[in-house]
Amino acid sequence: TPSRRHLPHCGGWHTHLHKVHIHCHCYLPPTQQAIHLGKNSSMSSNQIVRDASHAGSWYSDSKSQLNSQLDGWLAAVNQPVSCIGPQSSQEVLSDVPVPRARVIIAPHAGYSYSGPAAAWAYKFWDVSKA
Repeated sequence: TPSRRHLPHCGGWHTHLHKVHIHCHCYLPPTQQAIHLGKNSSMSSNQIVRDASHAGSWYSDSKSQLNSQLDGWLAAVNQPVSCIGPQSSQEVLSDVPVPRARVIIAPHAGYSYSGPAAAWAYKFWDVSKA
């Protein structure tokens, strides 16, 4: 088991196969671990896990309630959008999500505000391309 240490907030939607873990998993290279922990850069590359700092405020602190909310937001997502372009033009500049996308820039404010939009981004992201 990795040692438990407190690290700065690492933000974002922390999911594994659309299920949220209540703990925020922050994996830092050894040199970054040394900077955050005040140790030399020769420390091992063990994973460091810290407690979620926003559970109960930005999102539910109940694992079952949080998974239920996420499942609901993901289920509400219908299909990709094919209408992104200038309002004055009928030309489609890009389908969303972009095929073969390798990253997501998704909102990560309080989930009651950003959950539906973030769910849309994550539902259509092909993680095999990341």
